[in-house]
Amino acid sequence: MGIFLIIMCHLLFTVMLGLYLSRSITRPIVKLALSARKITRAHDKSIKLEKLPNRNDEIGELSKALQEMTNDLQERIRATAGFAADVAHELKNPLTSLRSAAETISRIDNQTQQQALMGVILEDVKRLDRLINDISQASRVEAELAGTKRESVNFCELVDNWVLMMKDRHSDVELTWNPPANSKFKKYFEVSIHSGRIIQILDNMLLNAISFNPPDKNIEIKLTSASRSKNMLVFLFVIMG
Repeated sequence: MGIFLIIMCHLLFTVMLGLYLSRSITRPIVKLALSARKITRAHDKSIKLEKLPNRNDEIGELSKALQEMTNDLQERIRATAGFAADVAHELKNPLTSLRSAAETISRIDNQTQQQALMGVILEDVKRLDRLINDISQASRVEAELAGTKRESVNFCELVDNWVLMMKDRHSDVELTWNPPANSKFKKYFEVSIHSGRIIQILDNMLLNAISFNPPDKNIEIKLTSASRSKNMLVFLFVIMG
């Protein structure tokens, strides 16, 4: 009888321990799965993954990894939406100018004015072509970056060397670059990036700035912090004209 009671106690203890371990493992995983489905189905993509109580085991590591992945995906979604809005804005200006010129040219008989309007139309078409090429190039760069190895570089030194090359290449344009001296930026200078692609992006940005810059006007290159994120830097081309 005593042996039977000992066996039953061991069996009961094993069952209770199994139930406890099962609940402690499966419940947080189910909670993470439900939270992930909620984010997937939600229209508001800014919803955060529900946090689990602080855990120092594999479940805690899984939770942190899923939170980081969710935040990264949401940041990419916001970046894509912002890019689409910027593209729409950039395309709207030349299209509006094209429409105005096309409507005007059909109402006038003066040949000189017609030729002037045709010149405006051709310039707007060139501008649209340039914008579309930039968009296409940006899409290709993003696709290529996914399979390219990054390298650790000092971003300010990279820009310093790039500005020197651009001053030689575009000697007719005055470029001003003053690296930020504020110590709060220093921790962002050492970055892991695709240097070649970053240089290519900077080239395209500068060419776009030059196309909008009035003759004999300075283009200032600035580096500042992003207002929406403390971990982001904003690279600006300021057209002084």
